[in-house]
Amino acid sequence: MGLNISAIANSDAINPVDVWNYPDESDFAYRNDHARFERDCKIYDGLLEDYETSRGELNSFRIGYGDFFKIRVALSKPLGFYYYKKDPHNPFDLWLEMGRKSTQEAQLIQDFFLHSDCDGLFDVNHVKQLARELDELKASQLSATKHLPEFYEFVKFSANNNLMWEFE
Repeated sequence: MGLNISAIANSDAINPVDVWNYPDESDFAYRNDHARFERDCKIYDGLLEDYETSRGELNSFRIGYGDFFKIRVALSKPLGFYYYKKDPHNPFDLWLEMGRKSTQEAQLIQDFFLHSDCDGLFDVNHVKQLARELDELKASQLSATKHLPEFYEFVKFSANNNLMWEFE
């Protein structure tokens, strides 16, 4: 098991799950009108399919959690951040310090280091800022770990195509 980051289109389509409940046959509105119930189910299913199609995965990056952590550690110092431990005996006691001026751009990069590996979204602005900053690094810094060159290509593809990320 590992991390999958899906590069998906940023869509303005409305997710019907966030707005409406799926039609319920026992609802009063459908008590004497089964055809209306079936019609509303088809409409809802169509909206859901349209939403999912509009956010289709265009690319993905798959990696183990440990290897993704290695990428973050390798990028932290060149991007102005520092991981440290308060308790050297606890392997899960990991902290991040910003070693650069706190700007909006720096906050976007900090979000990359602090973002959950398991779930959530990373918007287009975050992806583009990460790409801009990675573009400024030396080739040796972009090959510091086994999977970093592939990750860099994924970041560039995502930024160039205005894609957001979904962590799964």
